[in-house]
Amino acid sequence: MNAYSIILRRRLRKEVFIMIPCIEYTRASTSRQEYSVGDQDKSIRSWAERNNYKIVRSYCDDGISGHYAAKRPGFLSMIEDITAERIGVKALLIWDSFRFCPEYG
Repeated sequence: MNAYSIILRRRLRKEVFIMIPCIEYTRASTSRQEYSVGDQDKSIRSWAERNNYKIVRSYCDDGISGHYAAKRPGFLSMIEDITAERIGVKALLIWDSFRFCPEYG
C-alpha cells in the first residue's frame, strides 16, 4: 500500500455520526420579549445540528406566562408524551432554563 492509496482510502471513508434523538421546547410570554419563540427555535436547531442532535418533535407556548404549568398546553403535551413514552428521546433542548421554568431560571 502506497501513500496515494492511504490518502484515497481516507477520502472515501464515510464518517458515521450517531444522531441523538431529542425534543425542543420554546416559550415566550409576550411578543415584546427579547427572544421570540422563532429566535429560540433557530438557535436551538443550529446548536442541535452542530452537536449531532436530531429534533424529533417541537413543543411551544407562545404568548403564555411560564408561572403556571397548567396554563401551558405545549408544556403539558410534552410532559404527557414523555411520561407515556410516546416518543423515544434522550434529551430536551431549551434555549434558556427560564423558558422552561421561571422559578429555576
